Amino acid sequence: MRYRLLSPFEFQLAMKKPGVILLDLRDKEDFETYHLKGAIHAPYEHLEEWSNRFSTDQPMLVYCAKGNESILAARRLANKGFYVGSLIGGIGRMG
Repeated sequence: MRYRLLSPFEFQLAMKKPGVILLDLRDKEDFETYHLKGAIHAPYEHLEEWSNRFSTDQPMLVYCAKGNESILAARRLANKGFYVGSLIGGIGRMG
């Protein structure tokens, strides 16, 4: 398996690793209202389009509002060869 579901604590630890790409899958309005520091806006509905911009050598962390889209995205990205961590429960769990 090339993706993992991460608790908020594990996600925060993974965010500190060098070279990790942090992706916010929510819509533009939610992203502009609040996002995790260093996150790139990458809407779930455009996954095929933006995923081609990254190398599969770069580990990714993905999050969304409630965790559902990030799990789906993690699976799809893993199938494309990426190593992905998905935040369980979405951004609201980050405290």
